[in-house]
Amino acid sequence: RRPTPEVLAHVPAASGSAEIGSGGASTPEAGRSATRWATPEVRIELATLLGLDEHPGEIPPWGYLPADLARQLVADMHAAEWRYVFCDPAGRAIAGGLIRARPATTSGAPVRRDPRRGGIVEIAVPASRLARIAAAQPSGGRWQPVLVELARHAEQRGRDPDTDTRDTTRRTAGAVLRRWIALRDRQCVHPCCRAPARTTDQDHRIGHAHGGPTIAANLSTPCRHDHRLKDEAGWTIRQPEPGLTVWTSPLGRRYESRRPPVIPAVPEPYPDDQRRLDEPVGLYVWVSRPESCECDEPCDCEPQILPPIPTRAPQEDSLPDPKPTAIFDPNEAFPF
Repeated sequence: RRPTPEVLAHVPAASGSAEIGSGGASTPEAGRSATRWATPEVRIELATLLGLDEHPGEIPPWGYLPADLARQLVADMHAAEWRYVFCDPAGRAIAGGLIRARPATTSGAPVRRDPRRGGIVEIAVPASRLARIAAAQPSGGRWQPVLVELARHAEQRGRDPDTDTRDTTRRTAGAVLRRWIALRDRQCVHPCCRAPARTTDQDHRIGHAHGGPTIAANLSTPCRHDHRLKDEAGWTIRQPEPGLTVWTSPLGRRYESRRPPVIPAVPEPYPDDQRRLDEPVGLYVWVSRPESCECDEPCDCEPQILPPIPTRAPQEDSLPDPKPTAIFDPNEAFPF
């Protein structure tokens, strides 16, 4: 049941922020009541959050959204749980945890997490680019507390979290291990399911009752439906290599599911400076060397942009008059 206005009147408002990054938009102070946010989870890259690029954010499992809108959502969720996830050059998770620092607010008031409202903000950080991203920010800026904490986590990052043995003998994973499994697996491990990891079960591939340890290498994130497929419907799962889960149906059919990257590859921007407004909608084709290049060996000549390949015919301003419908006469004599 939703709380009544009388109850909400006695609930202290959660503090928020009015600004986001150097390239973000301003929003009103967030957290006017203890009700939950409309968006339970937002994923965004650190450089995008700081306004250094325009890579899309993500609302799992719905999909991607423009960077500016993602920054506005994060600005409204400063009292949510913030997580960081360090990634390797391929965009795969290698470490993660909680971020307790928040950007400085316009009022100067500290921002504290409000667990009543839930919500998760996940910030993806390429480990090899953290120093360059931090150097691009002004000294003493709003985001300095967050960047300092991320740098401390990067320095303290030690062994592989998949080899952490602190919960080996427990029946269920502790909070740190549960959080890491969710950051690593991203979603349900069934190949036909996109349920976000925050809503899934954390299942032992080798059951705890059969001696399976409670470690990251033995845990995965099937949703409740797919968890029951394994436990009650005769399906089996195995992991021949990290990031690859193989499901086998009762009929013996095999289905593979690969772990999605934290930071997916982003295509190059469309070359707007080379586009003419009167061109048909299509795809540009880049060639390795221009037609005028006569070099025998690989050279640094500028690539040539060929005319686009139309993907749909341009629409006419006015449609022609419809042709009259022809009626077939079976008694009509044809000259041939």
